[in-house]
Amino acid sequence: MISVIICFYDEIDFINLSLKSLQKQNFHDLEIILVDDFSRYEAKLKSICNSFKSLNIIYLRNKKNIGLARSRNNGLENAKGDYISFLDSDDEYLPDKLKKQYEHIKKGNFDIVYCKELVKSENSLFERDCNRNFDLEILIKDQYINLNTLLISKKILNKYKISFNNDELSRYGEDLEFLIELRKNTNNIHFIDEFLTISRRRPN
Repeated sequence: MISVIICFYDEIDFINLSLKSLQKQNFHDLEIILVDDFSRYEAKLKSICNSFKSLNIIYLRNKKNIGLARSRNNGLENAKGDYISFLDSDDEYLPDKLKKQYEHIKKGNFDIVYCKELVKSENSLFERDCNRNFDLEILIKDQYINLNTLLISKKILNKYKISFNNDELSRYGEDLEFLIELRKNTNNIHFIDEFLTISRRRPN
């Protein structure tokens, strides 16, 4: 099973699109851990979750706003899947994302597989021309690997106790810290040279 972790705060205009993209997946053995970081949309968000009857959504609400890093850790602690995927609450997966990544990670016994992403700005989709090598020096210089593009074996997270920085001050750069910890502990990584996710760029 794959656990997809979504952290939510104020993306109420886009969460439907994110969940619809999971509903359209060609892989169905999944749970969605939706962590509500003490948003003001509790009732509306629960109603939206309840409208997706075909999805196995586990709704968790933080008792106070704790930020993205610690919310993701909350999701990780509650995830029951053998594999972990992250989806921002305003982004989308293309229909083959989880199926293709699952097939690759199982066949090659990889710790991590990742793919390319399309970027959505207003109503336009475009490709970023960038270096997507999962190397430490490239990560540190220019983080071009989006967390949404990864599928991660839970074994590697448990083995090396990899999680997001729980420090109260860690509210920025949490993705990069996590990616660096992953790369420091494994090179058993496979790249799928296909666009399988959409990341949204908003003015704010």
